[in-house]
Amino acid sequence: METSSLSHSRRKTTSIRKLVFLLSRKFSPLRIYEFSGRSWNGKQESCKDLSHCLLLITEQVSRIDYQVQDFVNRRYKNGTVTVICHDRQAIGIAIAANSRFFITVLTQGKLLYSNEQMLGYEPIKPYDPSKARQRAQELFNYRMPIARSFFAAATECQKLGHYTISTFLLHQCTEQALICMIRVHLGYRSEFHNIHRLLGLCLAFSPRPYHTLLDIEDDGRLFNQLAKSYSSARYHSGFSISEADSFAISDRVYKLLSLTEEMYFDQVSLLERIAQGYIAGKVMDINYHTAI
Repeated sequence: METSSLSHSRRKTTSIRKLVFLLSRKFSPLRIYEFSGRSWNGKQESCKDLSHCLLLITEQVSRIDYQVQDFVNRRYKNGTVTVICHDRQAIGIAIAANSRFFITVLTQGKLLYSNEQMLGYEPIKPYDPSKARQRAQELFNYRMPIARSFFAAATECQKLGHYTISTFLLHQCTEQALICMIRVHLGYRSEFHNIHRLLGLCLAFSPRPYHTLLDIEDDGRLFNQLAKSYSSARYHSGFSISEADSFAISDRVYKLLSLTEEMYFDQVSLLERIAQGYIAGKVMDINYHTAI
């Protein structure tokens, strides 16, 4: 294994370029944007800390997210790549409705591929952040009580010794917390339940949710059990969670809930400062990518 950060960087870049080429050949997107690509702890040799989030803009209306994500998972092994796919028309409607996420990605994201076809709504009007805080507050006030209720139900199941069902409820709690984070920080409405993908999207704005749920020391074993519980706890009679693992997973999910609240208050403060600057007609020295 190469230890040189420069060598690793070149290998990583080549792999991403190759992946984009393969995606363009396989799925014929109109464009591919990257809205993250960071080594969070500054250690280039640690592939687990490398994250990339991609937006594929397609011509067809039918969603192909799962096919694309499976394709990526089989071919890219140098880090975490999370892909979302949306058709051109849907993105145009979202932009017209002042979508924080799509406006920011299309104006500040990194264009990795284009088939040279115009999207039909360029140039894109600037994002109006005046209601961003209000929308984030509404989403938080809706999602967090649901997440806390799932956690409370999981705790009751643990008291009764139903550790497998408790873990399923913790999965539901985790899903709600991650969806909340993504909406508050990215302004993106996720439509999937896979917590691997949700956690990958969180890497677009912070490594903290990732490192709260995944522990390198156990190679993600507990997180994988949590992820499997979504279907296995209900449909696979041979699936079970031990008492020790149940409480260990519960501890991490509780920390995720606390983190969700902590990061929410920091984010709404940032959104408020951006909105105040916008209303005052000032150009603030804040990259909107930090508050997509």
